[in-house]
Amino acid sequence: PTKVELAFDPKSLRFIGQRRYHHSQTFETMEDGRLRMTLEVPAGDSRDYEIVNFVLGFGPYVEVLAPEGLREKVKAEIGKMRRVYE
Repeated sequence: PTKVELAFDPKSLRFIGQRRYHHSQTFETMEDGRLRMTLEVPAGDSRDYEIVNFVLGFGPYVEVLAPEGLREKVKAEIGKMRRVYE
């Protein structure tokens, strides 16, 4: 498993912090008011599909803090999405 850290916008706190997404999830309020979710998920080139799509589902209300490889994959997908709408 890979440790994943996500930061959710304070506007999403009411629905993020009340739901169980993964058995390993933990939450922590960050100094800037965002909610940090930490979870351990299977990862790797063929396994990242699920976590990438999970992150993309929250749109601009989430940021991948770690790992950097996941952050880059999400960024690449956002670039592909952007090209569809240009």
